[in-house]
Amino acid sequence: QLEELGPSTQVLLDGFPRTVGQAEALTAHHRPVDQVLRLEVPAEELVARAASRRVHLRSGRVYAADFGPEKVPGFDDVTGEPLVVRPDDQEEAVTRRLALYDEVTRPVVDYYTTQGLLTTFTGETHPGLVSAGRRSDAIYREVQQHLGVCSAKS
Repeated sequence: QLEELGPSTQVLLDGFPRTVGQAEALTAHHRPVDQVLRLEVPAEELVARAASRRVHLRSGRVYAADFGPEKVPGFDDVTGEPLVVRPDDQEEAVTRRLALYDEVTRPVVDYYTTQGLLTTFTGETHPGLVSAGRRSDAIYREVQQHLGVCSAKS
């Protein structure tokens, strides 16, 4: 599908490529990559965030303790039915997924770092937001600033 877009169309790929082979094929068969953005959040924060999620299974509504909690703890705001923690959101499952993700993607990170294309965003340039438990807002601001700088260069 990338070939159909034409060479001047800008695209953002989220979570791809995940292997060095995919990264090499992307460049060889589609278009060169001009920048890679990596959003880096400490594993313990990701685990805590996932573990705080509650789901209403019938509707798919998701609640999180720190971002949009339910009005009555443990119950869906619309139906009043009980919420559940999905098995893949339990601490052990998230920890395993993150370890596997790091193992699989580390070579891709190294590949793009070697090419000078990787920029990592941690939120650390906005310590007030990070210390207030708002790392995602801090990372968002970093990315906005970076893309503003990048678009000014083009």
